[in-house]
Amino acid sequence: MTRMPELSDFKRDLLMTLARSEPTHGSGLVDDLSCLRAENVTKGRLYKNLDELHDHGLIEKRVRTENDNRRNEYALTTAGRESIRQHAQRVAGVADAINGGAA
Repeated sequence: MTRMPELSDFKRDLLMTLARSEPTHGSGLVDDLSCLRAENVTKGRLYKNLDELHDHGLIEKRVRTENDNRRNEYALTTAGRESIRQHAQRVAGVADAINGGAA
């Protein structure tokens, strides 16, 4: 299994949000993340993190043009999906330990 880069909680939440509603554009992600995190998510913070996830190969960015409005869409890559799977396995292991090994 390939080791994925360590991600902040925000980046992991961003990947999980994309997994539920991909592909999507930035303004949709701002709304979804603000609800998930119970905080206001600024576009500056969002796009900085999207660029970093793209640089790690965890998401892809597609440029779309609608009625002369340029808009990027974002979607998970295979590596992005694997990163979420690895995180879910770690969380499940901790949950098992907390529950005394019972599922």
